Amino acid sequence: MLVLPDPGELDRICEAIELEGLTPRAAMDWERLQYDLHREGCPDIFVVDPRMETSTQQPIGLELRKSRHTGTALMVFSAQNGELDGLPAILGEVADVVLSPNRPVGGIRKALRMLAAADSGRERYAAVSKSLQNLTPVEQKLLEVMWNQYDRPVSRDLLLYAVWGYQPNVMTRTVDTHIKRLRKKLEGAPWQIRTVRGFGYHLSRAARGDREA
Repeated sequence: MLVLPDPGELDRICEAIELEGLTPRAAMDWERLQYDLHREGCPDIFVVDPRMETSTQQPIGLELRKSRHTGTALMVFSAQNGELDGLPAILGEVADVVLSPNRPVGGIRKALRMLAAADSGRERYAAVSKSLQNLTPVEQKLLEVMWNQYDRPVSRDLLLYAVWGYQPNVMTRTVDTHIKRLRKKLEGAPWQIRTVRGFGYHLSRAARGDREA
């Protein structure tokens, strides 16, 4: 799925995707993207311009991340040589791959390598969810968001936006309260949630001693 407002950039990215044996679909605005998602479902890869705004005036990367399916690779496209300069830090978190329009093939191949491992990731997530049947809907969503960022720190801002729809920089203890409850339910599981001071949380594999404690 491509969401790129510049036709020249769109052509280069489409060509790179076709070279890898895939068929790209193009949507030039938020309304068209919503229509395609409703008609055809969630694709494996999104390629988006993070500057494009949605009908809610939020960057498209945040809106897609909020509703993102587990295992879906979201590639955030940048027109600045693969750098996210000048964009909110939260957009850097939602990017699995930052793609340079001048050298798109490397980014496409990196995303495909990520997708090759997605099936096992889905199986692990399904196993975790099944073994934790007492999770509330909010706890399930928190775990899903962190699983999508597995082994990478996730900011409170991103969790607030993805789970509750709050705008970044809102002062609230909502995330911390629910994380505390989720940690309790993960006791004995092979994963744990660590606090990243001044930033957010980090879901990763628990050390043997932590699991046995």
